Amino acid sequence: MAGYDNNKLGELRPNQIITTFGPGSVVDAVKDSVTILDIPYWKDKGKKIIDGRLASYLNVDAFYMPRTTFAHDIPVVSFPRWHVCSNLKCELLFDATESFNLEKYLKYGVTCPECGRKAYPARFITVCENGHMSDFPWRWWVHHGDTSCNGRLKMYSTGNTSTLSDMWVECSCGAKRSMSGATQARNFEGLSCSGMHPFRPHSRREHCEKPVIPSQRGASNVYFAVTRSAISIPPWINPLYNLVDEHLRDIALLKDVLGEQEGLDKAYEKFFTSFTREEFDEAYSVA
Repeated sequence: MAGYDNNKLGELRPNQIITTFGPGSVVDAVKDSVTILDIPYWKDKGKKIIDGRLASYLNVDAFYMPRTTFAHDIPVVSFPRWHVCSNLKCELLFDATESFNLEKYLKYGVTCPECGRKAYPARFITVCENGHMSDFPWRWWVHHGDTSCNGRLKMYSTGNTSTLSDMWVECSCGAKRSMSGATQARNFEGLSCSGMHPFRPHSRREHCEKPVIPSQRGASNVYFAVTRSAISIPPWINPLYNLVDEHLRDIALLKDVLGEQEGLDKAYEKFFTSFTREEFDEAYSVA
């Protein structure tokens, strides 16, 4: 049995990636809160799965199992970026990307840049109807609107309960505000969406004029998986049928460009010359 890797942020089962925690979802890992990166950011893949009909329907080339080697299989980024220091004498509210150290992060998680104590991810984020997701606008919130102030922020509780009215954000400039109403969209009128997709870190921000929708990062309305199911029952052992299934999209493309008969001729020459033309025609007729 493989030992636990201390540099891992957490663990997911392959079926969880397909359903609950797909690309763009927010996952509470052991050491932090993260979002799963989009498929193009995955450098390594697992076993290839061929299902020509489903691939053609979804307009993809093939399917792959997530790699499962017990370490560094699924790429993620820390989200939300804003964290709160766990030290009650510090309580710094800060953007973790401003002093990010990967080696230290993998070993300890996010730590406070001032006192060095462990920090936990902020509870609040914003989303919009176009599928964008961003950090909560902390400076905007505490200053009751747009501001150029870059003062030190801290978050603290004034009571013995976990209600939002007991949670406060305070800036070193003297501005402060309770988190009461921080999940109500009407309190964010005039603030437009940032157009961000955190799970696509190298993509540009999109122009979006949709109003922001405040939410808690673990809320059920943050991520909805889109699932397509198929049942594949191959009635054959002949490898030719699997090969036809694998190249169904290629055949369809050649037929669209060259026409029915010429497209099939070209497909046979390109992919199926190890079989007779009669065998190919028979296999394609039942595909």
